[in-house]
Amino acid sequence: MEFSSDIGRLQRRAASSMAGMSRRQAILEALPVSKGDHVLDIGCGGGHLLDHLAKDVGDDGHVFGLDPSADQLAEAKTRCAEHDNVTLLHSFADAIDLP
Repeated sequence: MEFSSDIGRLQRRAASSMAGMSRRQAILEALPVSKGDHVLDIGCGGGHLLDHLAKDVGDDGHVFGLDPSADQLAEAKTRCAEHDNVTLLHSFADAIDLP
């Protein structure tokens, strides 16, 4: 499966829209994330949700962002640069080895 930069641009626009912000807020409200938690965001895209999750888990927690698109991960890297508790993984979900 290929992920073009055109699709990435559309996804970034959607994530920045009011609908994208509302969706993100609904996810954050539904997800019971606490300080010290470890979270995996599969299909993290440009990292909009990662940024919020990194703040929610705090310095004792960690957030992993997984995406098959190098373009999207580059955007996520920029967005989450201030967070030391974020690790980005360039892979498909079925190709990673998790415990």
